Amino acid sequence: MRDTVIALDVSPSMGKPSERIRPSKLSVARDALAYALSRLLSRVPRARVGLVVFYRRAYPLLPLTSDARAALKALSLARILGSGTAPGEAVIEAVKLLRRSHREKSVLLVTDGGFNEGIHLEYSAYYARYSGVRLDVATLGEEPHGRDRASIEEAVKLTGGTWLHASKREEVYSVLSKILAPPGA
Repeated sequence: MRDTVIALDVSPSMGKPSERIRPSKLSVARDALAYALSRLLSRVPRARVGLVVFYRRAYPLLPLTSDARAALKALSLARILGSGTAPGEAVIEAVKLLRRSHREKSVLLVTDGGFNEGIHLEYSAYYARYSGVRLDVATLGEEPHGRDRASIEEAVKLTGGTWLHASKREEVYSVLSKILAPPGA
């Protein structure tokens, strides 16, 4: 049994479309996450999920729950909040939500990159690793490059996680469903 906290980027760049993800990366991510979470929570009734949203700061929106309605409601509340993108802050907040869990633990970071605020992602990955949390990353839109790419690669390597990228709307659904699939599915 696994507990997962989703860390969803709500910075202004997520409110914009990419070449093949419309109307916006955030709206497609919300819809795809709702689909994947509904499947997970209906197939594995004891599975638990939580939600953190982030931009320059990170805010927990939902503690761990197996209540699908509560998870979908919290997800529907995710809106663009402000400028900056601080994924390290989001991972720290997500790991805090998992602190009391005695199950397998993971954080799913959903972002379009452009990391420019807060602690570096790889620093928060160390915290996740030593807290027994795997970090999975789903990137949307243009594939990250440079410092963002290096941070993601190092973070997933440190925690034994995975990084999947989606450049098209359909791929967003596929990537998020794959990461959130019930064990053995």
